[in-house]
Amino acid sequence: MKKLWLVLLALWLLATACHTKESALLDENTAISMQKTECHGTCPVYTIHVNGTGLATLEGKQHLNKIGVYQMQLSPEETEALFAPFIKANLWSFENEYTEEVTDLPTTYLTFTHKGKVKKIKDYSGAPQKLIDLENHLAGLISANAWSKADAAPVLLASNLDIKQRGEYLVTVGGCHDCHSPKVFTPQGPVPDEKRLLSGHPSDMKVASYAPEVIKDWVLFNAHNTAVAGPWGVSFSANITSDDTGIGLWKEEQFIKAMREGKYKGLDNSRPLLPPMPWPNFARMTDEDLKAVFAYLKSTKPIRNVVPAPIVPVQ
Repeated sequence: MKKLWLVLLALWLLATACHTKESALLDENTAISMQKTECHGTCPVYTIHVNGTGLATLEGKQHLNKIGVYQMQLSPEETEALFAPFIKANLWSFENEYTEEVTDLPTTYLTFTHKGKVKKIKDYSGAPQKLIDLENHLAGLISANAWSKADAAPVLLASNLDIKQRGEYLVTVGGCHDCHSPKVFTPQGPVPDEKRLLSGHPSDMKVASYAPEVIKDWVLFNAHNTAVAGPWGVSFSANITSDDTGIGLWKEEQFIKAMREGKYKGLDNSRPLLPPMPWPNFARMTDEDLKAVFAYLKSTKPIRNVVPAPIVPVQ
């Protein structure tokens, strides 16, 4: 009997030590954020953020029974139970992005901050079940009854990381890759070249010949959608990566002016942006969305590519 008591005491001490160790790992600098984007349907759209002190914030946007900003405070035990699977999963061993050639799915952005390190994972399709289980584990908080409506979105949901994620989403659904990214050709058709994303019309790609009389009534695209011939001549999609040959030297105000007023490089005395750039559509975007797009583009991989100047129409 005495031996059994000693074993139980040892197990209790071990459990207490683990509990204390786990608690010590969690503070306000430990955090989990997850953003769910739109899909072609009624997928819930929201951002949820929980820090190591147990403060949880939910911003519901669409197709959710909680629209707006909500907050709740988790107990220390609930906080540990929430974070434990993420800590044990070793998220740093996961890929940064999971995607497949499918359409109309929502994208999940998961960000985990722990011990001074940040892991960001983009999950569109094809993620391992272990990651999906973690996403579902965090999403399970949404059904809790302890949420209370907050007056406004806290600063943590407007962090630079979230702004860039929003910008990446807008660039993707806005079709920017359709024209600004050269393509590779697959059995399923052309897809953006991952090595040259958003780098514009390649400087070494020649324009195929065409009959000038045709473009009086037609618009012709090259196979990459990076060069377009029409009544205005031939225009080339711009390099919008963070390289100096792209928008690396631009200021935020220039980008907004280019989108709002259709000015080349966002400069007052410059030429107008040429078709097929749909800047009149983008002019209707909010300042916040335009700033998010610019923040994302400034964070992209710099690709050096000097795009050719437009070709004036043949008279």
